[in-house]
Amino acid sequence: FIRSLLGAIKNFRLYPATSAMRGMSIKEAYEIIRDIHENRQVERIDISEVEKSLVINARRIQPKDMHGTNIEDFLTIIMDRNIKTISFEKGLQEKEMASLIGYLSADYQETINGGTWAELLKRQNITHLKIDEVKFASVAGMGKPGFEDKNKLQDAMLMEFLLGKLDH
Repeated sequence: FIRSLLGAIKNFRLYPATSAMRGMSIKEAYEIIRDIHENRQVERIDISEVEKSLVINARRIQPKDMHGTNIEDFLTIIMDRNIKTISFEKGLQEKEMASLIGYLSADYQETINGGTWAELLKRQNITHLKIDEVKFASVAGMGKPGFEDKNKLQDAMLMEFLLGKLDH
């Protein structure tokens, strides 16, 4: 599945929107994931990045187990987009797969547009995909009133110290 997903992402980057290659790539990735859901009776498939390793349904995948798949490329794609886990739930629709591939092949900042993955999926009515993203905490004090004034004072004191104007 990872191989077909990577191929679809590359085809989205290489071919115009009207290209049959895009449609074939989406269909291939979708059929593989649908087959896994149906034949293996799996309700959900979680693909995660943990410590720069690929983990599928809580099982760490070794590069030697992924015959001919460039795991590093896939990990780079999801890490560059602050994605920790992508969950594919049973009932996934082909159009949902097409949306995901489009998002993963497009510029991250333009795709998210200042929001979160959860907000984007909700806006697009994508219900069988879940994306857990990396959350970044803000530095304590930033954004609070007076924070910039405090920084300016610290900068001024540092300059005076460096110029020898401040007593040691």
